[in-house]
Amino acid sequence: MKFNSQICTTKEQSERLLALGLKKETADCVMMYYDGWHIGEAEHFDFDKDPVEPAWSLHRLMCLCPTDIDRHKYVFYVSHDYVHYHDMLTGYDDDELVGFFKDNPFDSLIDCIEWLIKEGYFNKEYLEEK
Repeated sequence: MKFNSQICTTKEQSERLLALGLKKETADCVMMYYDGWHIGEAEHFDFDKDPVEPAWSLHRLMCLCPTDIDRHKYVFYVSHDYVHYHDMLTGYDDDELVGFFKDNPFDSLIDCIEWLIKEGYFNKEYLEEK
């Protein structure tokens, strides 16, 4: 068997998250360049001192998204490459607040995070101060 699962955000995806204002400290992975890109755990590095770039695992991106919004009416749901908030009272297909579908779940979650920030639903503790 051969699996080609993406371990964490790519350099481009990480740059997009940083441009959205996410703190480097929310990252749980790092990317290092030594004769090619390598991935490590963020807890072993200091972003201010070590020559590493922040990266986020899929699970970390999911954890950054609120599980419910709009006074607990809409709940968070991830299915393969699709991310959405739906009305918890009516079900998955009815009264969807918003959904994101890209080629991979990382891009779907990044689009979702961008929307959450613009709408004011994203935890401000995870963002750099402006």
